[in-house]
Amino acid sequence: MTRYGYHIAPQQGWSNDPNGLCYFQGRYHVFFQNNPLETNTKTIGWAHVSSVDLIHWKREPMALMPDQDYDQDGCFSGSAIQVGEALYLLYTGHKNLAQDYAETQCLAVSQDAVTFEKFENNPIITTPPTGNTHRFRDPKVWQEQEKFYAVIGGESRENLGQVNLYQSDSITGPWEYVRQVAQAQTGQGTMWECPDYFTLDGKRVLLISPKGLDTTYKGGFDTTYFLSDEPACFEEMQVLDAGTDFYAAATFFDPIKQRRLVWGWFGLPGEQEKESQQQVGALTLPRELRIKDGSLWMQPIAELYKLREQCQKLENGLVIVETTELIFQSKNLSAFTLKLSTEEASYQISYAHQQLTLEIKDALRDRIDEVSLDMVEEVRLFLDRGLTELFINNGQLTFTNKCELRGPIMIETNGITNGKVYLLASDEKIWQ
Repeated sequence: MTRYGYHIAPQQGWSNDPNGLCYFQGRYHVFFQNNPLETNTKTIGWAHVSSVDLIHWKREPMALMPDQDYDQDGCFSGSAIQVGEALYLLYTGHKNLAQDYAETQCLAVSQDAVTFEKFENNPIITTPPTGNTHRFRDPKVWQEQEKFYAVIGGESRENLGQVNLYQSDSITGPWEYVRQVAQAQTGQGTMWECPDYFTLDGKRVLLISPKGLDTTYKGGFDTTYFLSDEPACFEEMQVLDAGTDFYAAATFFDPIKQRRLVWGWFGLPGEQEKESQQQVGALTLPRELRIKDGSLWMQPIAELYKLREQCQKLENGLVIVETTELIFQSKNLSAFTLKLSTEEASYQISYAHQQLTLEIKDALRDRIDEVSLDMVEEVRLFLDRGLTELFINNGQLTFTNKCELRGPIMIETNGITNGKVYLLASDEKIWQ
């Protein structure tokens, strides 16, 4: 049994960012950063899982490992694109130097999405643009008409995060710098990682994961976004997920159901390093993105209903297991409390006077978050052996948090009359 029951996670070692999300040859493919040898990032490559339905997953061989001069210290994050009958991975090669490091953009290709061969002319982008520091990584590639485009995260010489746009007539290059898509204002981060740039519901969306934000409880890390009616006018930065353990989000357009899906790293730099298990890190559940009321909403994909097995009424005193889903709905939940607890951890959601409060306590965490919210009509919570994903009002507000609720979990409720608890399929029912 792996550490988590139904979330994507490696069998061993360290894991972080989702990479290369795509649909290819009848299967969904999810890659992610993984060091299978140790619980650190020293030998980071791309792990790989695939699925026909986004519920049942097959472990594929490692797609990329650092074995070339240009990527000898890491095959860092990137993206995937189908060109003809082949699948290409565009990733960052990381190489440590005597005083610093070098980051270049590299390419690998596969005909079967199982075995990947690195391009003989790597790196395909060797140096960052003028005015960018050596921090230059995480390419997101796409195609429009006859041209290929990629946005790459960066940092200005003034230590402000920025996103750089490149274009090429061919996926293999040559690639040329086009322009800067956006740059941070003071307080918006010193390095913008994992950029994503797409159109959704008629809006341009720039998704980024800044380092060095003016925040304290996340150590300056978060996943944020900008919305705009224009291709190059991004002003108001908004936070994508209100929880602590959500970073490096990546999206792709699902051609089967015509929707944009997003995964995040279920972790945070500086926090995940405190965990001592033999397998650390996971990805969030897949979520569908939409724009409503001027913000990005994330809702669990509809397929997750297939995980549901036994059902019980959500009531005070009920004891549940570690892989469950809790849900309750009302036209107007004016006040309620839901507390989950074990001998070593507790997780409590409460709502009163239009204020939602989330309290988490375990051996590594002691946090209280408060958010003003006009109304609460639905609460949906996924539990998976220490992972919690909370969705309010069908994705208006989400909290992604680790909380080590292990073993039998006691429920205490107040003000909830119509809730349900579902046992969710896990382990061998999910993994091939």
